[in-house]
Amino acid sequence: MSSRDCLLELQQMIQAAIHQGAWPEELDSFIAGDCRRSARERMDVYQDAYRIRMTTSLCEDFSRVENVLGRGELKALAWEFIQENPSTVRNLAEYGEAFPEFLRRKSGRIYRYAEIDWLEILSFHASVSNDVATPQEIANGLPFVLAFNEATKYYANAEETIVLYRFQNEVHEIQLNARQAMLLSFLKGERMLAEVEAFSQSHDISPEEMVSCLTAWLERSILICRKVEDDSNRSTLQKF
Repeated sequence: MSSRDCLLELQQMIQAAIHQGAWPEELDSFIAGDCRRSARERMDVYQDAYRIRMTTSLCEDFSRVENVLGRGELKALAWEFIQENPSTVRNLAEYGEAFPEFLRRKSGRIYRYAEIDWLEILSFHASVSNDVATPQEIANGLPFVLAFNEATKYYANAEETIVLYRFQNEVHEIQLNARQAMLLSFLKGERMLAEVEAFSQSHDISPEEMVSCLTAWLERSILICRKVEDDSNRSTLQKF
């Protein structure tokens, strides 16, 4: 075995020991103690730091769940999740992706809060759309379609629809009524104004209500006007 392979094996052994809170006997040959701490006590430092950093990160990211359960119970669940799912990502923001499903298996009543927390993380870290038509470009006749902002996320069940959106570098939350939710769901794909008008008419949404919703969602950056090159997809905001 090459020295490189030996180093890789040692790194994997140390990583596993930190994740599992264990001490493989093989490490006795590689990690030495000193006058202040034994080898195992030195490993304890890293194991404790890993546990504290990971549990703290999950508690901070899932604040709605913490409000329901309390910090102590959430920390216990977070550590159980960490032990079952050792981190394989470099960005802590990505680590909690499977946490809502883990919590759903533990208690369905907190899944809603966990899912909304995760959507808030996705909204905050979403990329910025670079093909947004400006009001001046639209006024000059630039073709566009209505589309979801990359940072717009929503949670929906049979009883409620909650939208999370990023505006001025902060994530905000609003709740929609059934008619608003129906319209926003239709807009999840790219739509021309003519399509939105036709959908609204077929679902008894008045022109005033449609315009009010679209205006508010555009102002909050829930929706964007995305530039298009094909004139057949052209829309205009002149009717607003």
